[in-house]
Amino acid sequence: GGGGRSWKLIGAALRCQRFHAAGSHCKGRTGAEHLWLTRHFKDPFVKAAKVESYRCRSAFKLLEVDDRHKILRPGLRVLDCGAAPGAWSQVAVQRVNAAGTDPSAPVGFVLGVDLLHVFPLEGATFLCPADVTDPKTLQRIRELLPGGRADVILSDMAPNATGIRSLDHDRLIGF
Repeated sequence: GGGGRSWKLIGAALRCQRFHAAGSHCKGRTGAEHLWLTRHFKDPFVKAAKVESYRCRSAFKLLEVDDRHKILRPGLRVLDCGAAPGAWSQVAVQRVNAAGTDPSAPVGFVLGVDLLHVFPLEGATFLCPADVTDPKTLQRIRELLPGGRADVILSDMAPNATGIRSLDHDRLIGF
């Protein structure tokens, strides 16, 4: 029944969310790290993500964009590039009805791709670890997407910052 699903969701939340007080994370941290962690755990979007069972606060960024532009609709095929930890995939699954929770609406499909591991999510398929710039990954994406194509491509990817402005800019543009 539903009890098993609830435990899976709780387990995923405990793995993906950091349900700890900021103080327990601050031992051995620098002052800047301590300040960041304290601000992070007091952030209203971090708190709301926990309440709404989103894997992280970035879900609200996609919800806001989608509420404004209506890009995610039931029945669409979505490719989520840079999917880890999976919050955007969670929103996409809900909005395109990928889990089939609304029997009166068309069922969509969500495929997440990331270099990092993403914990399973009902209604989504993840290709991890995988590099979206690798031709083999692109072929696998075409094989996994129904009809071999996506209706919507989401990306919250960015290269790791080096701290060198010109290099970081060039790498971001190259992305």
